[in-house]
Amino acid sequence: MIRYALHGSALMLSAVLLTATGCQAEPPASSPLPTDRAAIEQIVHDYILAHPEIIPQAMEVLRDRMTSQAITANRAALFEDKEAPIAGNPKGDVAIVEFFDYTCGYCKMMVPALQRLMNEDKNLKIIYKEWPIRGDVAEFAAKAALAARAQDKYLAFHNALYAYRGQLSEDRVLSIAAEVGLDVKKLERDMAGREIAAVIERNRRLAAELNFNGTPSFVINDKLFPGAMSYDTLTAQVAAARAAKK
Repeated sequence: MIRYALHGSALMLSAVLLTATGCQAEPPASSPLPTDRAAIEQIVHDYILAHPEIIPQAMEVLRDRMTSQAITANRAALFEDKEAPIAGNPKGDVAIVEFFDYTCGYCKMMVPALQRLMNEDKNLKIIYKEWPIRGDVAEFAAKAALAARAQDKYLAFHNALYAYRGQLSEDRVLSIAAEVGLDVKKLERDMAGREIAAVIERNRRLAAELNFNGTPSFVINDKLFPGAMSYDTLTAQVAAARAAKK
């Protein structure tokens, strides 16, 4: 089993090395012969056995490359979706995309940090992606929040849902909607629209494309961050994203 794992790592590292050719005006005239490729892979295999500490480094390079490709392929869906609610500065130079669930305790824990960051950083944009993964109540709340956009009360409702300290239910979601001044009858009609269901389905597909498996999850410019973060970590990542743009 160990030898098989090492051989698999060697093949993966070989692929990284063989494809990392830098800038080329045109593709090479021919691919390496099978015997040449086998020899290269054997050299890499032997090197890994002698220097196993490079395996985590190689895997990190590969993971970063795959992350970059996933974000590039989904850039429009992440940053330009007109159906995605936003907060902060709509023209901010750094964007945080948050995938969240209203019934997720860790998502609720992130609210003060995100709010503080928005208050302090006037050049920050938050893009909200409702991703209900915890059952029917979570989906009901997500649909209600998205439907609240039609009454220009998305952020007020979003914040009120997270401010509620008890366990959410469908009735409680509608009560909170009434408390923030939403026309509940209209909200319920809008929630049933196909457009609302389509937004949530797009968010689900997007989360799958990015290999997210839980909430909250974030995209900050060109990096993925699964899981909750402290205010300090969040601030540092925003600063790093801003520096990378210069």
